[in-house]
Amino acid sequence: MGEAFTAILPLLIYFSIIGFSLWFCISLIIAQRERNQILRDISSNLKDAAFLKKEE
Repeated sequence: MGEAFTAILPLLIYFSIIGFSLWFCISLIIAQRERNQILRDISSNLKDAAFLKKEE
């Protein structure tokens, strides 16, 4: 039983590293998309505000 566990242990470590890396990349991409959406909203609001000031 001990030999089987020591044979599987490196595979578990590799899969956990790959899984963590994928999770981190996906989380980073989602955070960047949210940040870009917020910046787009701010930019459009600033453009609208600047357009309204020009009309006055």
